[in-house]
Amino acid sequence: VLDSLRGPVDVTVYLEGPDFPPRLLRYRQALAALLAEMRAASGGRLRLAYNNPVAAKDTATLRLFRRLGVAPMQFDVVGEGEGLQRRTVLAFPHVRLDYNGRTEIVDLLKGVGGEPAELLTRGEAQLEYRLTSALRRLAMARRPRVALLRGGGSYGVQEMMFFLQEAERHYELVEADLRAGAQMAPPGARGAAALPGAEPVDVLLVPQPDSALTDVEKFAIDQYIQRGGSVLWAMDNTRISEDDLVETGAALGQSRQTGLDEMFFRYGFKINYGLVQDLQCGYIDALTREGGRDRLVPQRW
Repeated sequence: VLDSLRGPVDVTVYLEGPDFPPRLLRYRQALAALLAEMRAASGGRLRLAYNNPVAAKDTATLRLFRRLGVAPMQFDVVGEGEGLQRRTVLAFPHVRLDYNGRTEIVDLLKGVGGEPAELLTRGEAQLEYRLTSALRRLAMARRPRVALLRGGGSYGVQEMMFFLQEAERHYELVEADLRAGAQMAPPGARGAAALPGAEPVDVLLVPQPDSALTDVEKFAIDQYIQRGGSVLWAMDNTRISEDDLVETGAALGQSRQTGLDEMFFRYGFKINYGLVQDLQCGYIDALTREGGRDRLVPQRW
């Protein structure tokens, strides 16, 4: 990824503060060490800067953060001395990347779960991936195109809102209405794999069809696969009502008849109709926004 850069990248680290607790200080040092290593590997194309927008009274950055919904995280610190003194430290675990007129703000701890004591340890293990993935998005000449299958009762925007918001950062999303005669082909398909008038699609996503696909749809998908296309089947063959579980504590599982079993059999795999129930429901720490700030709150899973 670093070799693909064709110019300098300005990297601004906002994780700065004079009174960080030891575990946060260790996390910041790991981030600084990784960035120094990446700068050396890039031949100096990464230009590093460190900024505490609160202490520096950087109003432009703070306004940008508010517009983007970027809020500081709270870290509780227990001081020593006469009695235990508890205080709260605010920190921005964010990095800004500017490259070729494009900007990417990376939330280094977004979606990192676990107990507060484990949060920074898990976040440290993900530093390289998060920074590299952001640089890849900036340096990408073309975003891969992902087509969402429409029809068959597939999930829509409401059911996949958070998935679509995240996917749009990486991919160009389009809809594929195969029942209306839309045709797809892998980008750059030549010769026998070419299909005149077909829409170039890198990946077709089939998001949980709830009813049978038509023969036209199955034929179009099969032809797309035969031409070298890739399909992501996001499917569960058993339907269960979470509303019934919440209201009555019981629900009747029903089989989804998508009409794809024979097609999958030809490809050599099968999606089972089994239902798995977890008899012991535990708690999982989920990152939740309260009062404009991110907090870890235990929630039942």
